[in-house]
Amino acid sequence: MNTQRITTDIKNVGSTILHIQRSLSELLQFKDKMKSYLCEPTTAQLFETKQLLQDRISGHIAIHENELRKMEHKKNILNEELYRIQEQLEASKELEKGISSYILAVHP
Repeated sequence: MNTQRITTDIKNVGSTILHIQRSLSELLQFKDKMKSYLCEPTTAQLFETKQLLQDRISGHIAIHENELRKMEHKKNILNEELYRIQEQLEASKELEKGISSYILAVHP
C-alpha cells in the first residue's frame, strides 16, 4: 500500500473528525438553549415542535458520538498501518545496503 495515500487518508480522517466535533459542539449548545426558559412553548403546536427538535438533536448527538468513535478507531488503524509500512520500507533499505556491500565485497 502507498504510504502517501495512507498519510492522505489520515489527514482526511482528522479533518472529518474535526468537522464532526464542531457539529457535535453546536448540537450540544442547541440542546442547552432548548432547555432555556426563553424557549418554553406557549402553544400545543410549539410544544410538539420543541419535543420533535429535542428528539432530533438527541438522535444527531448519538450519531455524531458513534461516528467519532469509529473515525478515531480508523485513524488509529491507519497510523498503525503507516508505521508498519515505514518500518518495512526501512528494513528494505537496510537489505539493499547489505546486498550492495556484498556485491562490492565479491567483485571489488
